[in-house]
Amino acid sequence: MRLIKFRIKNFKSIIDTGYCYLASDMTVLVGKNESGKTATLEALRYFNKNIQRVSEDALPLDGIDREPLVEICFGIEPEVIGAIQADTGIKLSETAVSYIARNGLGVTKDCRGKYELSGECAARLFGKETGTTREEQIEHIKSAKERLQGLLKVPHVPAIHFESSHENIQNESKELVRVVKTYLPSIKDEQTQTEIVEAIRTIIRESKSLTEEQRWDKGQEPQGQPAPQEQGQDPAALFVEGVVKHLPHFIFFSEFSDVLPFEIPISYLKENQAVVDFAKVAGLDIDQFIQTQDVQRRINYLNRHSATLSGDFLDYWQQNKIELVVKPEGNKLLFGVNEKGRTEFFKIQQRSKGFQWFLSFYLRLNAEKGKSNVILIDEPGMNLHAKAQREILKVLEEKVVKDSQVIFSTHCPYLIDPERMDRVRLILKDEEKGTVIIDDIQNQTDEESMMPVMMAMGKEKLTVSPVTGKKNVIVGGAADFYFCEAVKRAIGGLGLQEVNLIPAADSDNMLQLVSMMLGYNMEFLVLLNNNDDGYQKDKLLKERFSLGDDKIAFVSRKPNYTTEDLIAFEDFNLHVLTGRRNEDQALLNSEYIRDNGLNRIALARKFFDTTGKKTGQPALSNGTIGNFRRLFDKILSGFNVPAAVEAESEKKEIPAEKAPEAVPQRRRLFSLIRQK
Repeated sequence: MRLIKFRIKNFKSIIDTGYCYLASDMTVLVGKNESGKTATLEALRYFNKNIQRVSEDALPLDGIDREPLVEICFGIEPEVIGAIQADTGIKLSETAVSYIARNGLGVTKDCRGKYELSGECAARLFGKETGTTREEQIEHIKSAKERLQGLLKVPHVPAIHFESSHENIQNESKELVRVVKTYLPSIKDEQTQTEIVEAIRTIIRESKSLTEEQRWDKGQEPQGQPAPQEQGQDPAALFVEGVVKHLPHFIFFSEFSDVLPFEIPISYLKENQAVVDFAKVAGLDIDQFIQTQDVQRRINYLNRHSATLSGDFLDYWQQNKIELVVKPEGNKLLFGVNEKGRTEFFKIQQRSKGFQWFLSFYLRLNAEKGKSNVILIDEPGMNLHAKAQREILKVLEEKVVKDSQVIFSTHCPYLIDPERMDRVRLILKDEEKGTVIIDDIQNQTDEESMMPVMMAMGKEKLTVSPVTGKKNVIVGGAADFYFCEAVKRAIGGLGLQEVNLIPAADSDNMLQLVSMMLGYNMEFLVLLNNNDDGYQKDKLLKERFSLGDDKIAFVSRKPNYTTEDLIAFEDFNLHVLTGRRNEDQALLNSEYIRDNGLNRIALARKFFDTTGKKTGQPALSNGTIGNFRRLFDKILSGFNVPAAVEAESEKKEIPAEKAPEAVPQRRRLFSLIRQK
């Protein structure tokens, strides 16, 4: 059984996530801190058969009396359906089996641990109407309608008044479908066409079933046999009991802290989880090893299996060349590592925290993977650097997803494969709706949530971590980073090769970066927008770290200016909007983006990808160049190097046809003003 989609209601801060459809192998939940990523994974873990009730701390945090409910739709293999029918004695009709094969089987679990068929499945399979059937069908229509609007990229589609009668909903759905079909010929992308057609089918199917609901209650022959009145028991409930026996096991990892011990008595090997994981992955039979008393045979047995594991592990851990070593010492077993070129035998606890975490992660995941398991991981490798984080993704792709479905949460761009954006689901926190999960990442405007996605989509490898010896500038957002980095690259020179721009994913990440800078005594500045968001971050930094104004710079002195407002009017239309145009020159670029609901990070990412390809010959106007030069001067002045920058600025020439004679004179005037 494989997960197709899930929906969570009234779990911790979650009110209703809506339906989240899973990717084929691995689903990545991306969102900022406190968005509900961990709560989502914990709710899925609750679906396990051995968890009887939802815990008290999972009840809605607002105190309102709403009961948690988790719904999961599974794809079920034909042989499993056959086994369930054989176990329960419930014979499904061909129509019911066909429905399951096409749509999957929906199962819910309430806060008391009771499993039931979802309302739609109960109705389709057994003619059983439940109190939530109409609500679920309407939710399916709503979701399909929203999906259509996103795919078509139109301002609106015909409305459906969901509070009205079945007949009215059906008529309005027909009108919606009619209008959408007129757009189809203009859609060139085949994948988009397919998704639109599927959404249309969902609306037709669900709206039609609303009118059929009464017929199920008036003698329509149920598709599952036998009927309740014939046997004296509910066939749907009996069928669910059979389904539960085949449910996958949900394995939740929030941290990987089981480290192999340096020494452990042989008699206790099976009581240590890390050792058990090691033995399972290495193919080592602990009972056979204990029964083997000859020391030489024990050594050879251990060497053979630990060498196999070492070779496989080192395919993924490439930070340094080490060898895992296991050897008997009297009635104990020793675990450690040898480093290439050195003779010392190291305890695993003497290696870096990153190595300890990665080894524990590698052993646990490989020990737990299996066809009947769903692996849930919360924020893997948060403390590992970029290269090691990429290796986490490699382990999951090459060692785990072949045997298990994987769902993990992150806000790290290195755990997102830019070639597999179909895996990404965005988790957003809405003040009224709570946590919602969406797969339409193309039209989202929440900058902090989208930051790791846009970073992952970058075509070039960027320096985005602190560097010792460089002038580190923590930029308050991903879009601001892309705008600044693009113009910095386009201009070239100016002494900016020593400046290392670092994007902060959110306020928490910015605090972590500043803390790191202070802890390692690195040179740094924080660059913020001159708007409400920038003022809040400025206040937060000063309260948390007592930073002075010398450590914080704003992109402009002008109120409400953000980084894109430094881009000249024509450059903004030509290089940022690319396809649409702002006709109001008095309107700030940032206001135009906000008023038109545009994705700020996506625009900045595209600007970065297309600007400054020819170093020394920027395609940007003097207005944009001048604005950013003043910003870069301000940044470098914060590192006490204004004179050197100005000297380089004078040497840097702009092509004659783009450089009025007054420009160098104005720069000298600004320099004199600053010096005074």
